[in-house]
Amino acid sequence: MRKSANWIGFGQGRARGSTIGAARVERREPSRLSVAAILKEDNVQIRAVKIQAYGLERYFLEAGAQTIDSSGEYALLRIGLDDTRELVCLKMVCPSTGAAYISPVPPRTRTVDQALDWMFGVRDYRKNLVAES
Repeated sequence: MRKSANWIGFGQGRARGSTIGAARVERREPSRLSVAAILKEDNVQIRAVKIQAYGLERYFLEAGAQTIDSSGEYALLRIGLDDTRELVCLKMVCPSTGAAYISPVPPRTRTVDQALDWMFGVRDYRKNLVAES
């Protein structure tokens, strides 16, 4: 079994610039990961790698993210990584399929409108969208 494209050998690899132990990150076997196992991880960098391996969308939907703001088919979600860092994502639900999608936004984002403005690089994105319709 191949461990990772960034594997150094001797049971260590590199992820996001940090050396990590082979037993710490189940990068090639995400089925072994669980929300509980990810939340138990003390090292924030390794936790971020585990979240990436687990799947950001899946993690946010299963980990009980806190809703900061919501509007229609959008919800701004937050999960704390530690006492000072958090992940903030915009959850979007496709009106035709009902599928949920998660997109990371800057941690200081506090409203759905701020998240949409940042994502599209336009100020007042939804107001402009409605005005053009």
